[in-house]
Amino acid sequence: MKFSPRPLLAVAAFVALSLALHFATPTLAEPGQVMAIKSKKLNLYSAADGPRVDSLPGETVETPIAILEVAPNNRLKVEIGGKHYWLAPHQVETDEKITVEVRCRDQVTSYASTRGNLEKCKP
Repeated sequence: MKFSPRPLLAVAAFVALSLALHFATPTLAEPGQVMAIKSKKLNLYSAADGPRVDSLPGETVETPIAILEVAPNNRLKVEIGGKHYWLAPHQVETDEKITVEVRCRDQVTSYASTRGNLEKCKP
């Protein structure tokens, strides 16, 4: 039986081409960036758990914006206009998955809804 290197060369060429395409494919942004604003008005907060200090029309905010920090309550620290602000995650689209926790308030006794996720609240 005679050995033919053609199948081995074909596999090696396929692997090399796959790797070249993977590393040559441009990415839109580095991980940890706000890619788009989902709401008409983007609320800006002074701290991760602080009050709203300002808001901007969503269409005027240039993206992508680097996310500097993610707080335990999932607010995102960003720099806009040379100042640091915190954003609510439900108002933006990011390149990373950020989970928004469903919470029930004291006055709600039946159902609470957060971004399409319906949860039964316990009284």
